[in-house]
Amino acid sequence: MARRNGDGTWGKEKINGTEYTYLQKMYGYKQNGSPNLKRFRGKNKHGETARQEILRKKEKYEKSNGFIPDKKIQKQTLSEYIDWYMVEYKEIRDDSRHKDENVSEKTYDGYMDLLIYIKKNDIGNIQIGSFNSETYMTFQNYVDKLLEKLARSTVDKLLIVMNMAISQGVADGNIPINPLERVYLPKENDEKVKVKKKKIQYLKYEDREKLKEIAFATYDGEKYKGGQIGERIYGNNAIAILIIMYTGMRVGEFTGTEVCSIDLYNRKELFVEHQIVSIKSRSKSTSLKYELQKKGLKSEKGYRTIPLLDYTIELIEYFFKQFPYKKEHDLIFLNENGNPMNGSNLNRTLKSMLKRANCSVQDCSMHALRHSFGSIIKDNAEAIGENVDILTISRLLGHANIQTTANIYLHKSEKNMRKAVNYLEKSDLSKDKIKELSKNKIADIKEKVKLLGKDYTAYAKIEPFKESMIITDYYIQPKENTFPMSLENILSKFVEQSM
Repeated sequence: MARRNGDGTWGKEKINGTEYTYLQKMYGYKQNGSPNLKRFRGKNKHGETARQEILRKKEKYEKSNGFIPDKKIQKQTLSEYIDWYMVEYKEIRDDSRHKDENVSEKTYDGYMDLLIYIKKNDIGNIQIGSFNSETYMTFQNYVDKLLEKLARSTVDKLLIVMNMAISQGVADGNIPINPLERVYLPKENDEKVKVKKKKIQYLKYEDREKLKEIAFATYDGEKYKGGQIGERIYGNNAIAILIIMYTGMRVGEFTGTEVCSIDLYNRKELFVEHQIVSIKSRSKSTSLKYELQKKGLKSEKGYRTIPLLDYTIELIEYFFKQFPYKKEHDLIFLNENGNPMNGSNLNRTLKSMLKRANCSVQDCSMHALRHSFGSIIKDNAEAIGENVDILTISRLLGHANIQTTANIYLHKSEKNMRKAVNYLEKSDLSKDKIKELSKNKIADIKEKVKLLGKDYTAYAKIEPFKESMIITDYYIQPKENTFPMSLENILSKFVEQSM
């Protein structure tokens, strides 16, 4: 059957042998991000057609749930409408009619920060009731302009928020059409994306040692100048940075660590179960712009146990000695004033330490520093001929999805493979030995795919070498993506060309 924008989809289905006509329509999104679909069914009865029954049920449902077109809303500009939508659907309020769609204060603040890019642009002045099939071009031009000054990830988040709001407007009957359905967001490597994604910086062994030294350094009037001789250059922030580097914790997880979450002397481990988040103050009785809240973690995999090195225990003891009288649920990691540490201040301290210590990496964020934790483990294990699988690193870092870990750390294996090829070019290895090494590498890749699960597969680049074939690069992606050569094809091609 025909479908009109905002009217839903008409069709027929059989239930227990009886044929029904149905109308399926989307009413915005659920809290988990999935479409909120409602199906109305009807059949021809005495005095009422199936369509009439369906429309009657639909009208009753929309009236009882507030999905009635509002002419006042239809006359709103996009900027005004999204402001209304955020308060009506996303803000946590006692009188909210859509509590299942409310989001946390932190998420709400993030949404509102993004919306400034609508308010500052002419697109925010378009009346939502005037959207038509050509409006998408205005939105496409808007997206292309944003990509000239914003990171693609920021534009993507903005489009997600806009799409939630506009889709709800279409479902409510207040917006004729969702123009974002036809808008294309270029990929990261597209020339339209001017602000390229920053490469994660990893601290090498030498840099990590320099940070350990500078964290406890004092002004001496020679090597370290600018302060009173004998006074430490950096305070609690520097110790915090070292602990994060050796535990891989997120800043919020670190600042949210309680006394009861740590066993320093028996099991020597730390349990991650809370985080401290900074949200915009909702209180009218304070002049503070932000307030801190202790919350649970975003995903189940975030809750984890991290084994502690003796060196890390010594760093943690520093805070217990500074604030010795602590109760079970007191926070451990505080600044000199006894308050929870601030992520922005930690970032500033880290950059200052990197510069003063003359590290090879001069610009590294706290988030990137935590990934040096995974890099330390992987590098040191490989240095002694051992292997730490991606799944283990993923668990230690608390990644919700192992693919996140794979995207960050598998590049190191690719780098090692390139080094291996360079080594082989200088060697006198036999054809059989080269073949054996390559097959071992294929087995290693298959093991990584196995760890990721059945929904992933591997793809590799092979090059001729000494009358045989050698793998020079590989990557692992979800199966639904299309790539030139599967692992199985690589295996068969390898065997075929290396006989």
